[in-house]
Formats: sequence, C-alpha cells, structure tokens
Amino acid sequence: MKITASKKYHFIFIDGTWKKAYKIFKLNSFLQTIPSITIRLEQLSPYSDIRKQKEFGLSSLEAICETLGTLENKKSLYEPLLLNFNEFIKKLKSFTH
Repeated sequence: MKITASKKYHFIFIDGTWKKAYKIFKLNSFLQTIPSITIRLEQLSPYSDIRKQKEFGLSSLEAICETLGTLENKKSLYEPLLLNFNEFIKKLKSFTH
C-alpha cells in the first residue's frame, strides 16, 4: 500500500509486547482484513535493548512518530518527543546496568 499525504488514513496501532500484539492481531479476524504497512528503519531503536524485542522493532511511540512523520513529511515535528523518549530510555537503562 502506497501512502500519500493527499488522502485521509486511519491507523490502528496495537500497543503491547510483540507477543501480545501478535496474539491480538491473530485472534481478531477484522484486523487481518485491514491493509498493513511496514516501517523500515536504518538504525536500531534504543528501546530494543530494554524490551529484548525483534531486531529493528519499535516501541508504540516510535512507530506512531515514524508513521506520522513520514506521512506528513515532517519527521522533525516529532523529534522533540523522540528525544525525550530516548532520554527516558537512557535513564531507565542506568537503573538496570
């Protein structure tokens, strides 16, 4: 599915661990009928160290920011939010290491 800013879209983000989100997706036949998109990143998420998630997996916040930033062609609009999120992750890591 090619996304363009001139159309109106509705997105559903399943918030949870990868395992739980996948289970929700598989148990809901309606969700399986909706077109999906794949977000491809050039670098790993700092969140992946915390959650031990899939390589190049994202937190819900990162996925939403990446999707909206790409669609609106305004990734810089979401940078302050992601910078604060990354600082939070650094702080969280400092307690566990």
